[in-house]
Amino acid sequence: MKKIDLVERAKSIILTPSQEWELIEREQYEIKDLYTNYVMILAAIPAVAGFIGFSIVPLGGFLSKYGIPIPAGIAHMVLDYLFGLDRSTCSRSSSTRSRRPSKGRRTCSRR
Repeated sequence: MKKIDLVERAKSIILTPSQEWELIEREQYEIKDLYTNYVMILAAIPAVAGFIGFSIVPLGGFLSKYGIPIPAGIAHMVLDYLFGLDRSTCSRSSSTRSRRPSKGRRTCSRR
């Protein structure tokens, strides 16, 4: 799989989606490559943003401030990252073209 700049890929999907999706459809890739080059990086964005928002920048108004302690924030960030990876695996397996799960494929329930 050819290494593609993640920022450029996201920018192209937003600005010229039909052209970019045609390009993506023609690419040859392995699931391992997609997971390590895209999913693991993109799953870190909400985890780090949550850590910054809850631990570094405290919540509250003028007279009261509340923030999650740094160690608890780090633990939350790690768990959020791991659950983010799990959610991406679930969405990948449940959005396949075949509606029947094959042997060994993980399926996730939507509630």
